[in-house]
Amino acid sequence: MKNNKVVAILILALIVSVVFVGCGGGSPKIAGYWESLGIDAGDGTIQTEFLGFSYQGVNTLLLKKDGTAIQTVFGEVVEGVWEEKDGKVVISNLSASVVCSIDDEGRLYHTVNGMSLYYQRIGDDKPSE
Repeated sequence: MKNNKVVAILILALIVSVVFVGCGGGSPKIAGYWESLGIDAGDGTIQTEFLGFSYQGVNTLLLKKDGTAIQTVFGEVVEGVWEEKDGKVVISNLSASVVCSIDDEGRLYHTVNGMSLYYQRIGDDKPSE
């Protein structure tokens, strides 16, 4: 079971490290506060838990209307920029860029090696702590 948690964390870390590529700046339907919803391991089902690890709310994205982005992963904050381009969202920082697609329900997702990490929009801004 402990190995499953390690594998799940490594999968999330891989997806997140590749995800910070890019999203389109300024779009009111995209700008806002997003939380990770779950992972699709390739079977078309979004699971909030995978290999004993919860993916719901683990990652957050704050995509501001001015095109700046703040991503939080396991408590680590990464700042960057985003833009909407050709119907996709591109998030970039100093070391990487990620292209997120938008599904029919308005969720952002990024796929790496057949696994997709999904985000749902929570609101216009980060909720108060």
